[in-house]
Amino acid sequence: MYRVYKIDIGPAHSMYEYFEKTCIANTNLYNRALFVCRQVLSGLGKEPEKRHKNEREVLEAIEKELPKMQGRRKKGGSFAMPVKGHEALSYEFLNSFFSVTKDENYKAAIFPRQCSQQTLKLVYQDMKSFYASIREYKLSPEKFRRRPKLPNYKDKGKPSTFNLTNQTCQIKTNDRGERELQFPYYNKKRQVIQLGEYVQSDWKLKQVTVIPQYGKFRITVILEDGKKEVDIVEAEKKSTEDLCNRFGSQKFRSYVEQHWQTSHVVQGRSGDKRESSLH
Repeated sequence: MYRVYKIDIGPAHSMYEYFEKTCIANTNLYNRALFVCRQVLSGLGKEPEKRHKNEREVLEAIEKELPKMQGRRKKGGSFAMPVKGHEALSYEFLNSFFSVTKDENYKAAIFPRQCSQQTLKLVYQDMKSFYASIREYKLSPEKFRRRPKLPNYKDKGKPSTFNLTNQTCQIKTNDRGERELQFPYYNKKRQVIQLGEYVQSDWKLKQVTVIPQYGKFRITVILEDGKKEVDIVEAEKKSTEDLCNRFGSQKFRSYVEQHWQTSHVVQGRSGDKRESSLH
């Protein structure tokens, strides 16, 4: 089963600056990668002499760097120059292109390589969804109110949500026996958030999401506790059966309604209704 642990980081927290800068770095890289995808799409839809400056520069850069990109393909084969009808850029293509061009957004010191790759995967997925919508629109335009639009750029210079994997973050036990979430180094210092007693030592970290939210950052930590859902359901079922048996015979019908701090059991039979509070 997965468990979610949420932490709010406000302006007074020592890690606020770290999250602000990483979220802005994410925005910059997303916008840059989306810009490349959009220029390829629009540029290939025109005759070469009618392309504007940005379209020409992006297509020329890809053509120039293509030989260097070939050795970086993990699945074998080679990258092909985008052409009309095949404008979509794969995640592997984007990752190789940004790596060989040493793009400043991709290589941002505060943004770990795995985070950069996660951002490129998001751009790829957003563009993939767009192309799928266009294909569906051409087949069944009546399903749409209007032609699908390209993904939007994120607000320039503003923080945006990004994910960190368990390759970037780790949960460790410190010298005091406390569980803590460790982030990459910033200003030559390991960034750490204390998790307290909630997180058990055998739980596995799956993903961390950083979400800008009304002047603060919400850190959502997804953990796997190793328990099977069916075991938890059976345990809850047994607990409910025990609760029902405590309040009467089989003729009684009971249910539990959860409130903020108090649980209520409502019992009912042929016109009889009573409410008991469980503390």
